[in-house]
Amino acid sequence: MLKDITRSTRWDPIKRQRWLLREARKKERVKVLINMTEDAEHLAEEEVIERAKQLKNTGKGKYSIWRREYENPQSDSTLKLMKDQIMLAKVYASIALSKNQYDFYGSLRKQIKESQHAIGEANSDAELKNDASKKVKAMGDLLSSAKDKLYDCPLMAKKLRAMVQSAEENIRVVKRQSTFLLQLAAKVVTKPLHCLPLHLIVNYFLLEDSKRESQPDPKVLVDPSLYHYAIFSDNLLATSVVVNSIVLYVENAENHVFHIDTDKLNYPATMMWFLVNSPPHVTVHVENMDDFKWLNSSYCSVLHQLESARLKEYYFKADRPSTLSVANDQLKYRNPKYLSMLNHIRFYLPEIYPELDKILFLDDDIVVQEDLTPLWSIDM
Repeated sequence: MLKDITRSTRWDPIKRQRWLLREARKKERVKVLINMTEDAEHLAEEEVIERAKQLKNTGKGKYSIWRREYENPQSDSTLKLMKDQIMLAKVYASIALSKNQYDFYGSLRKQIKESQHAIGEANSDAELKNDASKKVKAMGDLLSSAKDKLYDCPLMAKKLRAMVQSAEENIRVVKRQSTFLLQLAAKVVTKPLHCLPLHLIVNYFLLEDSKRESQPDPKVLVDPSLYHYAIFSDNLLATSVVVNSIVLYVENAENHVFHIDTDKLNYPATMMWFLVNSPPHVTVHVENMDDFKWLNSSYCSVLHQLESARLKEYYFKADRPSTLSVANDQLKYRNPKYLSMLNHIRFYLPEIYPELDKILFLDDDIVVQEDLTPLWSIDM
């Protein structure tokens, strides 16, 4: 080898010198390793281990430096083990009870309670109680004994299958409850907001007749050269948010007209709110939908359908199995608000505002973030 290297590097003295230095270092290391004693080997290993302890391992997964005690375990491995032990202990407890081994059944139930107490509300190993490791060992010993006494493969499979089915059914129930509570949280009004319409109604009827019946200029309401908006809602605060968000971005507020339609129940409160809190310069016209005499079931097919007995049973008698089973997957639609004509009157905009060429319909759950007037320049 020396002959080959020398031949290949004889025209390059620098490379030859580097090769000679490397060979010399190798010989020195070989001599050191040959003469190293057993104590020196242990000392070298300890030095490597100490250096490994000082490493900051921030990467994912596990890191090992030769020995298992230097691994980073999963943050919830002990917690998962304890939960698996509890599940298995419940199966063995059920088998022990069926075989009239009451003492062993009592031991399993006691150990299950102790493990559950050790877990508490922990979500990771760091949150477990200090005696969790002892509980794991005690449960492991008890399960080992249970396996020797009670293990029956077909029976175990049957019990575990029953537990899985029960868990799946519980998940379905919780999902239905979650859907219902989510819809309830979205629809429930807090006490202060519930009292607000009541105060507004009282103040509205305390007003003088002239103020209570005041209306905008009729010519403005039918002027096609202005920007008209339609909002059909029974939520006065949401409607106010929509109106104010629009006014915030317009340049000439006096050219914007808001037509707000609500039902008889919410008309006084909505009217009072905009009498007191109407944005400056804009025109806000609040109407009672029940004053539209032409809007009846004989003229309006939607209203005729909403008044049908089948729909009323669907919305108001949901406790019946015949209706509940049909709507489990569409619980959010089982809300009586969908019977309100406010959700369907948008289809009759031409009949409500026949003098207007264009009117922009807005839901009450939006917030406008820029000027909408360019929409009126669209050729439709």
